[in-house]
Amino acid sequence: MAGAPRHHKNKKPEAGKMGNPEQDARGEIDQLLVQAGWHVCDADQANITAHRGVAIREFPLPGHGFADYLLIDGRAAGVIEAKKAGTTLSGVEIQSAKYTVDSKRKDSTARPVPYLRVANVQRGYLDLTEVKFIDAPEADIKGLRLQPGDILFNEGGDRDKLGRGWIWEGQVSDCIHQNHVFRARLFVNELSPKLVSWWGNTFGKDYFLREDKQTTNLASINLTKLSVFPIPLPPVNEQHRLVEEVERRLSLNAEIETQVDANLHRADQLRQPILSQAFSGIQSNSNQ
Repeated sequence: MAGAPRHHKNKKPEAGKMGNPEQDARGEIDQLLVQAGWHVCDADQANITAHRGVAIREFPLPGHGFADYLLIDGRAAGVIEAKKAGTTLSGVEIQSAKYTVDSKRKDSTARPVPYLRVANVQRGYLDLTEVKFIDAPEADIKGLRLQPGDILFNEGGDRDKLGRGWIWEGQVSDCIHQNHVFRARLFVNELSPKLVSWWGNTFGKDYFLREDKQTTNLASINLTKLSVFPIPLPPVNEQHRLVEEVERRLSLNAEIETQVDANLHRADQLRQPILSQAFSGIQSNSNQ
């Protein structure tokens, strides 16, 4: 599997290498921020009035991609960029300036594109009822564009989000993904993306919980752990049979749920007339 490049990087990772020291740095930054009294949250869960200091992860900046952290203390107080050990501060200073002092300057190739957030990637399905847009440079769009068959895994946050995901089937044109949503692309054509995702959402949960990096109220995995996620590899014909059987059973479950919902709705509609008749009878008897 191949991991996703960073939003601010155009370099594509080498085949088979998914390690990302910046993901590890973000886990440490999360912990340090929490210890310092900051409330750390994702952009789609941010409430800047609920806490004195809020550190918003993956904050979208039009024309500049994402800031790893935007610090809010009544007003915007600064940005934090997660970098691997050894990165010079001068380089980070230049990148941070891009978000602040020079924020009015936009990449001439930037255009609005849809992007997937953690909230869109659920366990076993994608919730696309609300897909947000961000201005992104053409080079970033090219590197982050999702392709049918890509397997999506959430980095974490709350433990229930850890490793959950589903596959991308090209539902939205020209869609990219947030850093906290990992993208895996299979090198082995014989391996079914659905089978991998189902495995990750069921038996793989124990692996993700065992290998996660736990901080205060936060849990996360990194690309290094994801790259060594053990996946069974049955024969191709067996994979096809398993996928067909799982889809058949899921279809049956969906039909049963539809019938149950219809019956509950019907029962709710009958409830009011029955109660009206019952109370009418009681009232008639009391008047006699």
